[in-house]
Amino acid sequence: IYLFHAFIQEFVARGILQTSFQNFLNDKQGYLGILCTSILFTLAHAQYGIVTTLLVLTFSLIMGLIFIRQKNLLGVTFVHFWIGIYAGFLGIV
Repeated sequence: IYLFHAFIQEFVARGILQTSFQNFLNDKQGYLGILCTSILFTLAHAQYGIVTTLLVLTFSLIMGLIFIRQKNLLGVTFVHFWIGIYAGFLGIV
């Protein structure tokens, strides 16, 4: 079920928010859209503490770059899934 959850999160964060920010801000390279999306995504995870919040920000920026390069949700969904599983295993989230 977490794979489906990761897909939904990436669909909202990358498919809707990042693409919308990029179009609205006329961001040709996409970096400003990635930054805005990553900040919003990070705020959704702020209740887990400062370390987790900073990790989410870092990985969200990386995910945004992956999405810009691949232009699909499959890669970022699987990366999100495995990072989330690993973070849960380590007790980070």
